[in-house]
Amino acid sequence: MMKCIRLLLIAIAASISFILEAKVNVGIEAMPQLSSRLSWNAGVNLEIPVSDKLYLSSGAFYSSRHRYDESLWTTYEYTPEGEVPTSYEKASIDVHGDYIHIPFLIGYKGYTRPNYTIKVAGGFYYAYLLGGKSKIKMDDNGNVSEMSMPSFITAINHRSDFGLCMEAKCLLYRHYQIGINVQHGLRKIYQGFDMPGIHDPYMNHRLTPGVQFHQSIGLSLGYLF
Repeated sequence: MMKCIRLLLIAIAASISFILEAKVNVGIEAMPQLSSRLSWNAGVNLEIPVSDKLYLSSGAFYSSRHRYDESLWTTYEYTPEGEVPTSYEKASIDVHGDYIHIPFLIGYKGYTRPNYTIKVAGGFYYAYLLGGKSKIKMDDNGNVSEMSMPSFITAINHRSDFGLCMEAKCLLYRHYQIGINVQHGLRKIYQGFDMPGIHDPYMNHRLTPGVQFHQSIGLSLGYLF
């Protein structure tokens, strides 16, 4: 048992030594993303070579996420002729959250030519909510009510988020990068929110923010030094 532990410690120490001595490629990157509304990431990414083909990728990004959902209710009056609609009430919630986003990826350089390299990477991410706000809008037969609240009080249930992410990139002339980035959260960070009606404040409507996980797909643009 002790021999196995010593071998494991030697392997960990050798791996750390290799990573520290490896050439770390530093880049800057911006990622416009589409979820239910346009979002974006921007920050610094690191690539640590493990072999000619494999590399580790991480970094730190400022992430601005937007999410929009809308619901519509119709109130009916029951008459001998049947149900007659009497009022229409529409509610929408626009959630804006600012995050620190940190990815942890394992990458593979699958196709290398003098002027370009195709790379794919996959792994997971961690994100922490710094702040934001939610804007709630009600429309009842032409009467509009609007309010803003901190996002953590309304639609966002947790400050921390984590999930899976994948990316495919093309490195052009050893410096310019363009690619596609996909993220899928594994934690239910969005929750329903009870909103009172305009004419009847005791009549609550449940604003359900659709899919409860963070999901996005976007384009990444960057420069590798």
